[in-house]
Amino acid sequence: QFQKKDFNLLEQTETLGVGYGCPEDSLISRRAYFNGQSFIASIQKISFFDGFEGGFNFRTLQPNGLLFYYASGSDVFSISLDNGTVIMDVKGIKVQSVDKQYNDGLSHFVISSVSPTRYELIVDKSRVGSKNPTKGKIEQTQASEKKFYFGGSPISAQYANFTGCISNAYFT
Repeated sequence: QFQKKDFNLLEQTETLGVGYGCPEDSLISRRAYFNGQSFIASIQKISFFDGFEGGFNFRTLQPNGLLFYYASGSDVFSISLDNGTVIMDVKGIKVQSVDKQYNDGLSHFVISSVSPTRYELIVDKSRVGSKNPTKGKIEQTQASEKKFYFGGSPISAQYANFTGCISNAYFT
């Protein structure tokens, strides 16, 4: 099955995506459709907890689902939908959109930014939330090659897998 195949999304030179359920133009862009039971796993040497920025488009009609997931030991970085709101969870600190549901079938662009002093979530070019991590010892973590997941995870049972399209993901 598709969900059992691991590959690095960032090293794909040709079109990557699953055409079923996405518009036909998805076959010429980097998109994937998730049916609520699937996910994409990849490995990239990135530190999601120190000086990280990433973003992607998503589109769904479902109010709940895990869009992105990464774990290093007990530390988790995730982006999910909960009752239509976007939630970024960094080591247990949650940054959440308010007053708007994003499960409207339209395409939305999420940017997450994580630094030792600030966690920020932007949806559709509007800053929807930011938090300062607790003061105290700032731990620097080494970037290491570990799996991260789009559309769900075999590890996290906290959120249901995502149903919809995810496209144009980037990391810096």
